[in-house]
Amino acid sequence: MYKRQTQNKLDLIDRKITYDTLKNNLLRTTARSYLLRCNEQKNQQQVANKHAILSSNASHVQEISHILDATLKLTPGRTIPPIVVVDADNEAMAIANVIEKPTVIYFWSYNSVAHYKNIHARAAELKERYPEYDFIAINTDTHFRKWRNVIGKNAFNLAREYQFENSNQAGKELVLTSINKAIVVDKKGVILELSLIHI
Repeated sequence: MYKRQTQNKLDLIDRKITYDTLKNNLLRTTARSYLLRCNEQKNQQQVANKHAILSSNASHVQEISHILDATLKLTPGRTIPPIVVVDADNEAMAIANVIEKPTVIYFWSYNSVAHYKNIHARAAELKERYPEYDFIAINTDTHFRKWRNVIGKNAFNLAREYQFENSNQAGKELVLTSINKAIVVDKKGVILELSLIHI
C-alpha cells in the first residue's frame, strides 16, 4: 500500500511540477523517505527504479542508488555490515566480534545530553525485561577522549560501550538518519529487525 502511494506521489510530482530543480528535489525527498522506512527489498528496488526514470538530476539518482544499496544490506535476514568499532581501551574490532547472543544495538551522541541519558536508561529498562538480549551502545561521535570521559562520568557499562572507528563511513553503511535507530540481531549478527527506540 505504502509503495503504491509513493509511486503515485512520484508520478504526480512528475506530471504537475514543471520547474526541474523543484521537481528533482521533491522526487529525491519522496524516494529517500520511502527507502529509509521500508524493509521490503522488491518494493525498495521498484521505488528507486521509478525515481531513476523520472529524475533528471544525476547526483540525486546516484544518491538514491547508494541509499538503496545500504538499505538492502540492512533488511532482516542479512548479516550486519562489517562495521569497525573501538572499545573503551581504544582497541578496534569488527562489530560481529562483540555480538555473543541476541543483541540490540543502539546509538548515541555526546552532543545530545538528554538523549544519551534517556536512551541508556531505556536500554537498562529493556535489559531488565529481556535478559536474554545484550544491549550494546555505539557512540557516533569522532573524539575518543571526550566519549571516554562521558561514559566514565555517567558510569555506563564499559563492556557494552563502543565508538565507531570511522563514524562517517559507518553512518552511511548503517543508514543512520536518526540516533533513535536500533538494530536487533541474533547471536550470529543476522538482522532480525530495525526499529526506533522510543524514549
